[in-house]
Amino acid sequence: MLLKAAVPLSSGIQESNSIWQNIGDMKNYGLEFDIDALILSRRDFEWRVGGNFATNRNKVLALTPELDRTGAGIQPGDPVREIIKTGLPLGNWYMAEYAGVDTQKGIPLIYEVQTLEDGTTRHTGRIIPGTTTAQTANRMILPGKTSIPKITGGFNTKHNYKDFSMSMFWNFAAGHYIYNRLRQSLMTPNTGLLTLSKEILTDTWRKPGDNTKYPMTVYGNSYYFDGEGNPSDVQVQYGSENQTPNSLYLEKGDYFRLKSLQFGYNVPVKGGSGKTLKGVYVYLSGTNLLTFTKFSGYDPEVTINDGSISSVVFALEMPQSRVFSLGISAKF
Repeated sequence: MLLKAAVPLSSGIQESNSIWQNIGDMKNYGLEFDIDALILSRRDFEWRVGGNFATNRNKVLALTPELDRTGAGIQPGDPVREIIKTGLPLGNWYMAEYAGVDTQKGIPLIYEVQTLEDGTTRHTGRIIPGTTTAQTANRMILPGKTSIPKITGGFNTKHNYKDFSMSMFWNFAAGHYIYNRLRQSLMTPNTGLLTLSKEILTDTWRKPGDNTKYPMTVYGNSYYFDGEGNPSDVQVQYGSENQTPNSLYLEKGDYFRLKSLQFGYNVPVKGGSGKTLKGVYVYLSGTNLLTFTKFSGYDPEVTINDGSISSVVFALEMPQSRVFSLGISAKF
């Protein structure tokens, strides 16, 4: 692994006092299968299938001596959402763990976390108000939750019958999590141009006794309750729409997608070998036609950021387009 390592001030390296060195170690392991087979072949009909299936596990074995000594690991990005730490998978999600809504007060709650000397985290057994200060101080290393899929693959099938053809390709990924930053914005009323979700009207706390997924809707997540949950004369910030990640917006990214589908027809061309036109193929195709997923965002097929090793859906990102094409291919 290529990591920044600290160097003495006497080295003359300005600003960061660090240089990139190949000093980290990581282990990747898994299985991969590929198949390509002719299932059926008759005079006028042919059926072929192909596919691949891969599993992937990884583990960080070592970082820099200083990082391994303190156990702090690397916490990339601003705000921090992930941690790279010896003994963990690469890019493990690291944030406050949501514990629901106080049914009497309507404020968000989180699990209190203790960080041990070796940098590992554990629950204390207490559930506390999710103020901005508390969310920052009680980040939890969420076990087994990373941006990197544990399973990936795809398969294709192609049928030919006389001059007709049909092909399709499916792909899938499973075992990973996506941070839905867009959803966090949609659920946080703020001044500006942001659009809000209709769930603010249906799934938020309204009155004592309500058992809801989301807390009471207030401007800027500012409540009249202090860090202990007691009534306060001044507003206290309970997170923000962009600087306080918590697991409420961390979602499973599993998906199964019909990536492409094409129907075609080879138009018979009459004439001898001296004819200029040798063949005509007419086709209708579509991409990103159908997706099965429980991810609430626009598109679960999210790019992993190279710098932070995270998959985050932001407000200004466009999902992959659904495209239909009609074409003609001529052979001369």
